[in-house]
Amino acid sequence: MKNALKNNNVRFILIGKINGLAGESKKARNRINKATTQEAVWPLAYRKHLIGVNTRHHLLAYAFLRGIPYHKAEAKCGEFNKPNAGQIFKVVEQHAPSWIAYDPISKTGGGSYSATLADINTWLATPSEGL
Repeated sequence: MKNALKNNNVRFILIGKINGLAGESKKARNRINKATTQEAVWPLAYRKHLIGVNTRHHLLAYAFLRGIPYHKAEAKCGEFNKPNAGQIFKVVEQHAPSWIAYDPISKTGGGSYSATLADINTWLATPSEGL
């Protein structure tokens, strides 16, 4: 797989979003810990859950764009907790560069880049080698 984010400043926008989502998750957790009633905890717990799901899909999109195999990004994932390829594709669409810069050291890159939903489904279905 190609590392579409190497030598590309688009990665900083994606990293910033991931860090922002992590900050919001911390805020929600702090509010849950400070809540005094169960009626106050449940909406905050749901908020934290939604932020966590969104963060996971952003992190998986980041791994996909960097060319990291899925089984290394998530070593263990139950059948009931598979990621949504459509949500990952939306993030990839927003942050994938249209051009990969040429790297003279590794002699790679220097071409257009496009990812499809089928690419992400294939990436998610790729079995782990030797695990």
